[in-house]
Amino acid sequence: MNLVDFYVTKILEEKRGLAYELYGMTKEQAEAEEAEYPFWHGALFLPAVKQTYEYDCYGRITVDTKVFLANESPYYVGYKGVC
Repeated sequence: MNLVDFYVTKILEEKRGLAYELYGMTKEQAEAEEAEYPFWHGALFLPAVKQTYEYDCYGRITVDTKVFLANESPYYVGYKGVC
């Protein structure tokens, strides 16, 4: 069993802002989303980080984007993770 499936090789772009902005939503859309799905419970209005990063997964280089909410730590070059 492998404990590492991928590792981050480059951070290509990093943006900071409110989570709903980074997800491409308007304030009105975020308010409606929270009303319909209470599990968000204010998370869309907290500071967040959106990263575009390059990673190596068993020799295959891939670029992906992820929004890290306030309770999550963004990736860094050398980060190792499991898919």
